[in-house]
Amino acid sequence: MAHGRACAARIRELAQRAGWPLVRTAAEIVACCQVTPLRAWRLAHGWPLEEAADRLDEVCARIGLRQPHLGKAGLSCYELGKHPVPMWLLDPLCRLYQTRPDWLGFGGDYSGGEPGERPLFPVLAGPGKGGEKGSTGDLLNRTDHQEDPMRRRELLRTALAGLALGSGLTPQAAHALELLRQDAEHTVRPPALEPTTLDEWEHIVEAHGYALKTAPPLSLLGELAADFAELQALAQRGLRLHDRKHVYYLSAQLAGLMGVTLLNLGEPRDAWRWFNTAQAAAEENGDRALRGWVLTRKAISGALPRIRYGADPVQTARLALRLTEQAQALTRNIPCAAHPMAHAVEASARSWLGDRPGALAAINRARDAFARLDAEETRASSFCYPEQQMRSHFSDSLTRLGLTREARREQQAALPLYSPNETLEPTIVRMDQAECLIKDGDVTEGCRSVIRVILDLPEERRAPTLWSHARRVAKSLPQEAQHTPAARDLREFLASSR
Repeated sequence: MAHGRACAARIRELAQRAGWPLVRTAAEIVACCQVTPLRAWRLAHGWPLEEAADRLDEVCARIGLRQPHLGKAGLSCYELGKHPVPMWLLDPLCRLYQTRPDWLGFGGDYSGGEPGERPLFPVLAGPGKGGEKGSTGDLLNRTDHQEDPMRRRELLRTALAGLALGSGLTPQAAHALELLRQDAEHTVRPPALEPTTLDEWEHIVEAHGYALKTAPPLSLLGELAADFAELQALAQRGLRLHDRKHVYYLSAQLAGLMGVTLLNLGEPRDAWRWFNTAQAAAEENGDRALRGWVLTRKAISGALPRIRYGADPVQTARLALRLTEQAQALTRNIPCAAHPMAHAVEASARSWLGDRPGALAAINRARDAFARLDAEETRASSFCYPEQQMRSHFSDSLTRLGLTREARREQQAALPLYSPNETLEPTIVRMDQAECLIKDGDVTEGCRSVIRVILDLPEERRAPTLWSHARRVAKSLPQEAQHTPAARDLREFLASSR
């Protein structure tokens, strides 16, 4: 049975009097208090959970890593073994406690020490106390025998062999049977996740939803990928149905953000695959608003952009139409962001097909659905549908249809609504303005505007998707304007980005 903090404090006092090094203090706490090495090192330093979590954030900030913000609950889950410690956090933990991974319980030291030297700490993921691999002591290592059922079967038979009738179970046999029972109970009734765990993940995913609007896509991609990997490790654990569906929900959101980010980096094929993953996770969850959001994102950020990269416009626009129709059917009578967005994206798809009446009707339906949203659904998050994004979608459709006066009205209404930190979407709106100039006959100013809006951005903000939009504007130049000085300047400028 684990002892309280008072026991660890007494060991720490003894260590201070005797001049023990920290490594011995931690080892004594492990042996006496029966806690994990990770917890023992914190107790050896005399830090409460909150202080250790704060110090870990400071270490991460100092070495240029993102701060985990574990708090008391998160760090405790790692110490108790409820959640696996992510690989990227091992080095900061070693820095925090001034130790090495095997002394924290992660792996072992196999460098070949002095003969007879015993390990200071138990290995968390290695052979059990029975000695060599293959002994019945290996039954203490759950991971090992889960991966090799036949070996586990043989070890159980060995542990139970030779029992005499009426003599009772040996401690080793009783322990083997208890582990077997615990594994079965874990399978049929897996432990529920701590509410704080899912709350923390919701905050992480929501933060990414805002960051997509403002962060450079390349740096965001790394953060998204790291968090997605951690979330999948959580999903692969045995979870109760409610927790599993919640993890599917968060996975769908993160996968959708991965798709949008990859598109912004000029990788439409990879983006499409991530939208497929998002769709699969959303379908497993079953939430209709979430499924509608994923389908609409798949249409506007997965299907239609492929036209700019050479896909057939008619077939691709029809695919986008099918996706938006599914999204509309799922979200009908649900006041969620996906419903007006699905109609706005339908308008964009119809504009690629040259269907002016259909596109205008879809824009009107989007306006009506948007008017029924509450403020929560129109926040400047990627999971919501703010007014400026809706108007940018209208601008795209109306510009493509040649309705420049109506397009300008949407552009002028959208641009003041963007925050100063947003660059990508308002830049695309400004390119629509440049294309409207060209369609109205002012080719020189239109070409110059395209160059100007890109050069006004810092280098790290000139995402590949912006260059593809600029090339789209260049392709819209009428034949008679192709050889003007402004057109040549624009082509040369675009060629410099390759």
